[in-house]
Amino acid sequence: MGIVMTILSAWLWRMSYVGEPETAFGAHARAWGIALTIRNIGLMFIVLAFLFAPQIGDWLLGR
Repeated sequence: MGIVMTILSAWLWRMSYVGEPETAFGAHARAWGIALTIRNIGLMFIVLAFLFAPQIGDWLLGR
């Protein structure tokens, strides 16, 4: 699902600059592209936090 959302956000970013950015579609595509990009970055940080949780916990506890 993450791959699909990444492809969709990249396509929306591309479509917002290919056509007329002043049109409703261009503005809408750019807004959705930005939203999905922010979502993907957030999900990436959540996944990394789960992957490295033991190491982060040990580092915070000073072990």
